[in-house]
Amino acid sequence: MGKVKERANAILTKHLHYDDKAINGFIVALSEVCQNIIEHSEHKGFAGIQKYHFQSMDKNVVKIAVMDIGIGFRKSLSQRFSLKDDFQAIEKALLHGASRYADEGRGHGLAAVSRFVHQWNGKLSIRSGTAKLSIIPDWSWGNEKEINLAHFPGSQINILLPET
Repeated sequence: MGKVKERANAILTKHLHYDDKAINGFIVALSEVCQNIIEHSEHKGFAGIQKYHFQSMDKNVVKIAVMDIGIGFRKSLSQRFSLKDDFQAIEKALLHGASRYADEGRGHGLAAVSRFVHQWNGKLSIRSGTAKLSIIPDWSWGNEKEINLAHFPGSQINILLPET
């Protein structure tokens, strides 16, 4: 995680021109996503960050990917909630702050990540099991809801941030 934080700081400063406040907010969001792997996946995870140049916008974008091959959103949340499918599990965690733990104050990490990504006009995608939910800004593309995908154990969280 330390290497990813250092690399993220360098890339966000150099290529996206984010200020210290934005970078610190991002590091907190990234730490939250990585902490979720430790607390929820029951397996190890991986994180990566890479810069791209989007020709269509003539701007740099940074993609941050965090993934694990653990138990996934549905199995994690099914300890507390009755869920009909993987999409509902992702939606409950991201949009409603659900957590597998009943402790007060839990389950707000992904909501904080979503707020950060929205503040910087970024894209957020979460895939787990057979579903994917994306929050898509006007400059990007894709489907907000995808179901019946090939099964993926664990979860994948992708964040795409544009240059300011």
